[in-house]
This record gives sequence, structure tokens and C-alpha cells, in this order.
Amino acid sequence: MKKLTATFCLTIAVLLGSVGVSWSADFDKGRAAYKRGDYATALLELTPLAEQGNGDAALTLASMYWFGGKGVPVDKKAMIKWYRVAAEQGNIFALSALGMNYKDGEGVPKDNVYAHMWLSIAESLGHNMVAETRDGIARQMSPSQIKKAKDLARECKKKKYKGCVKVSESAEQGYADAQFELGLMYKHGAGVPKDNKEAMKWFKLAAEQGYSDAKLIIAAEKGDKNAAFRLAGMYSGTLGGGDDFPEDRGEARRYWKIAAEQGHSGAQRIMNISVPWWKPWELYGWWRFW
Repeated sequence: MKKLTATFCLTIAVLLGSVGVSWSADFDKGRAAYKRGDYATALLELTPLAEQGNGDAALTLASMYWFGGKGVPVDKKAMIKWYRVAAEQGNIFALSALGMNYKDGEGVPKDNVYAHMWLSIAESLGHNMVAETRDGIARQMSPSQIKKAKDLARECKKKKYKGCVKVSESAEQGYADAQFELGLMYKHGAGVPKDNKEAMKWFKLAAEQGYSDAKLIIAAEKGDKNAAFRLAGMYSGTLGGGDDFPEDRGEARRYWKIAAEQGHSGAQRIMNISVPWWKPWELYGWWRFW
């Protein structure tokens, strides 16, 4: 008999009920529908539970999207999404599955560092069967990559398994906070090449989901004087921008200038103080003196 892949084994274990959990009545109804092949009802019952963070429902959905069939398409993106939801609840089968997905490039780009990270976390929670696979991956990694994987695993456990995926992947999955963070990375050139066009793309996506700071940046860049003045205050440190808006006098000055040009009296006073009288174009734009 052929040896099944690790991911397949993990999924089968879940479907056979090897995970010791207490299921709610709704979960039981969804699982019963799955077992009798009624995937439409299973999706209807399990999806709301998974969206509320029910790891067991999410794990079953991940399995359904991995195998497909009976009206459910094979959807590796959806599979990864639900494995992550289950992993955030500390489910060792989901943690292990993510490790194998990163190892094999199933639904995510192949990445040994993240494969090592997820498998290490699963092992630390008692899933000893993954140690051999994790160690095999380690033999393909450099010492610096292994160190990074171990550091990521420690940080992930500190965060209770929340937000342990790459920002870019979370952004692609549609998470507004990740889209905003990725926008900031491109805006400031933090870990990626500085790219204002790419930054605005992610800010717009986050803003469409109601993310307030993204909406603020979009408004300021479009010339909203009040939004620009507020952003200037955040970048100057006077309004406490925090980690998202670290003190940056250059950015503060740029947004004060936008606000001043749109007629914000407070910004105009600030710019009049900081701009030499013999260089008025720095405040109002050279075109006004052409």
C-alpha cells in the first residue's frame, strides 16, 4: 500500500473523528451532512461556525476544499484560509497541515522557513509524528534560515498562534489589517522596495473594508485638508502615530503642505513658521509664482 502524504493522513484523521473535541449541535449537524455526502448542507452549517473562529468547523472545511467533489470545487486558497483559522485555535492537525503545505507548495508558495515554523509549533504541542519531516526540511536550510524559523515559531506561540502568516499572504486573503500593513510597508520601503503605487493599491483595498487609517491616508492623498493635517500630526509625533506612523518629519511636512495648500489655517501657520519667507514656493507650490 502506498504511503499517504502527511497532509492526507492528517485530514483523514480529522474526518474519522480522531480529534478529541466536544462539538456543538450545529457542528454535529454539519459533520453528519458531510458524512452522508450532503456537502451543500455541510457548507451551510459549518461556514458560519468557521467564520466565528470554530477551529473544528474550519478544519473540516479545509478538508472539503482540499479533496473537492460533490458540488464543492477543489480550492487550495480556501483550504489554506480554513487551515489558518483552525491553526489560530492551536489545533495541532491544522498546524501540521500548514507545515506540509509550505513544504510542498500546496496552496501557498513553497517556503522551508514557514514549513519548519509550523511543524515545530505542532511538535511542541504534542504532535511528535512531524519531527522527522521537520528535521528533513532543516537539512535543506541554512543556519540563518533555521534560526529565523525558530524565532518565528517562538513569536507565533507568544501571539497565541494569531497573525503568524506572511503579511502579503494575509493581504491576498483579504484581511484588511494585513492589507493596510502591506500598504505601509510599500509606503515606507520597510522590507520591500518603496512603491507608492503599490502602497495605494493596498490602502484602497483596506479602505473598502472600512479600515479607518487606510481611509485617512486615501483622503489625505486626494487632498482632504483635515485628513492631511491629522496625518501630519501623527507623523510629527504630536498626535502619537504609534508603530503604524513612526515619527517622520519629512512625511509630516509633506502632509502639512497638502493641508496648507487646501486652505487649512493651522497647517498654513505651521508652514509659515517652518518655511523661509524667501522660498514661498515650498509652501504654496512654485506654479503659483510662475
